[in-house]
Amino acid sequence: MNRRLLAADSASGERAALQDVVLAYYQLAAQQAPIAADRGGNHEDGRTLGRMDCIDHSRNVAQLLQLLEARQWLHYHHLAGAVFRAPLLFNQHYAVGLDAIDTPEHWVIDAWPRDFGAPPLVLPLALWKEGFSP
Repeated sequence: MNRRLLAADSASGERAALQDVVLAYYQLAAQQAPIAADRGGNHEDGRTLGRMDCIDHSRNVAQLLQLLEARQWLHYHHLAGAVFRAPLLFNQHYAVGLDAIDTPEHWVIDAWPRDFGAPPLVLPLALWKEGFSP
């Protein structure tokens, strides 16, 4: 378990800690599965063993956040489940939503756009829905 998550004393601190937790989760998973070969997006790893699409990432991250929430390790957010956008007809994309507990803020954790080894994106849902991509 990430000590930074347990020590978070604000919503922004918890979101930053969740980036670390997701990254650590993927690094552990890479010891058992070939996911270290995964590249951001679906453009650079078409036939690579271990590649993941946005649905794979969103399900993995959602399962992790469900575990954290079930253990009551999230103090500033609730898991909102899968979020979806389709800024273009054939450009569908999924990630994981987080709702702040004490404010009306909605956030997204999105590991898909970045190469393996980089922390996931954590950004406001409205910005992500507009099609934000690093």
